[in-house]
Amino acid sequence: MTGSGTQLGKYRILDKLGAGGMADVYRAEDDQLGRQVALKILPPEFARDEERVRRFEKEVRAAAQLHHPHIVTLFEVGEENGIHFYAMALLPGGDLKQQIVVGINPKQALEWIKALASALDFAHRKGFVHRDIKPENILFDEEQRPLLTDLGIAKAVGSGTKMTGTGMSIGTPHYMSPEQARGKQVDGRSDLYSLGIVLYEMLTGRVPYDAEDTLAVAYSHVNDPLPQLPAALGKLQPLLDRLLAKEPEERFAGAGDLAAAIDQLLAGKKLEQEPARKTQVLKAEKAAPAGKGGGLKWAVGGALLAVLVVGGFLLLNGGMGKKPVFAGGGGAVTPASRLKAAPTKAVALARLVAQPANLSRDDAILQVAGKPKKAKISPLDRLRQQASEALAQKRLTLPEDDSAMGYFRKMLGYDGGRQEAISGLTGIARRYLDWARMALDKDKFDKCKTYLIRFDQVSEILARADRDTVGPLKKERDAISRDRVARLTVPNKTETAPTGVASLWQRAIGQHSKGTTGEVPVSSTDNSLQQEWQRAIQQHSSK
Repeated sequence: MTGSGTQLGKYRILDKLGAGGMADVYRAEDDQLGRQVALKILPPEFARDEERVRRFEKEVRAAAQLHHPHIVTLFEVGEENGIHFYAMALLPGGDLKQQIVVGINPKQALEWIKALASALDFAHRKGFVHRDIKPENILFDEEQRPLLTDLGIAKAVGSGTKMTGTGMSIGTPHYMSPEQARGKQVDGRSDLYSLGIVLYEMLTGRVPYDAEDTLAVAYSHVNDPLPQLPAALGKLQPLLDRLLAKEPEERFAGAGDLAAAIDQLLAGKKLEQEPARKTQVLKAEKAAPAGKGGGLKWAVGGALLAVLVVGGFLLLNGGMGKKPVFAGGGGAVTPASRLKAAPTKAVALARLVAQPANLSRDDAILQVAGKPKKAKISPLDRLRQQASEALAQKRLTLPEDDSAMGYFRKMLGYDGGRQEAISGLTGIARRYLDWARMALDKDKFDKCKTYLIRFDQVSEILARADRDTVGPLKKERDAISRDRVARLTVPNKTETAPTGVASLWQRAIGQHSKGTTGEVPVSSTDNSLQQEWQRAIQQHSSK
């Protein structure tokens, strides 16, 4: 079992950082070089496929040759006692998902997307396609620069979400391109589409296409209209339209072109419009030649399976006593009372297998169900929506019952929302620390104090949920608080304080900066410290 203290080659695991569909992530110590790294450990079933292992090792070694300011450095790929892993640079700034939870201004979003576009342009020229761009795969260093991680790994591992039993796609459904969803060959323009989805989420706080299952999400990527930004962000709509075009040839030709377009927008210029082109959604492939018989086999087999599926569906639903009707066009049979509703899975499958013979199988899969039925909003989903709205409106902590902090606190009570809530609270706490530091740098001491008080509110909730996460944040908060007290009360450096006054000054500082815990509480009486200093000056002047 992998856990704290486990030794994998020269790496000693310290703690677990997170888990994902492709790998679990651990903080580890490199015993030889004395540095900490992020260690990604692949699932046990991975080792059972030798060909998959060889492909993975080859891809990781190739990706390790990519050196770019906005690509996470890969150090090593290895195996120990049947456990396959790879080591990469450990970045302290969290991931983009945490930034989205707190909120990102449009200018910052464009600058980050431009940086990521430069990384993709470099990778694409080297022959790499990411295939799994999403906020969780965009990390930040100590200077808040975004870096892409796992370049080329999705294809190598081959354990991304499978949209169908035919194993049609690698990637994360909410961010995959239409051609990925249809199992087509992809190139760098697929990554640009995924980056467009990420940009939309950065600007609005949510993904443009969402539904109750992966098939419905894939359907939306292929069929639904392009998402529209709020009116206030209308200047960015042409950029988004280019990124999210259904057909690859209607997007930017390369990531370098995307970066150039963002430069235009950041310079206050309008994005040059491409000639209007009609996006052909779900364009059917040509039918197989009559002599080949492929289309006939698909049509006949599909018709037979449709009969079996629908027959079973009617039996399971007690439909033998009800008079069925035919749904026009698709050939599927269902009770009339259900025709107006979104198709059930059984009817969807029936429509799938009854598709015209000249459709490719992947196209048919995505035409199965018409418009996906919207799922009912669960209490947890409602809290997610409320938290997102509060973040968008900058209601981070106040009012307590209608703030992002308040909604995340409620989400902690749900098993499915706990980790998301911890991430959200961490993002809010981090934002207040950043603001406090910026206020301090501008000598805005009162604002700095206010932000630290807000941080304390959030950290109190976070500490009850995850002490390990809040510990480093509190250390940073204490450092800011000490700096604030020192900068607020230190005398003018151009003046030399007399010895007696200096002694009084040092004693005053000591009384206020040292406590039983060694911390400087935000509630320290700064005014009394100033009064001590003024009294010392007066005492010296009267001598």
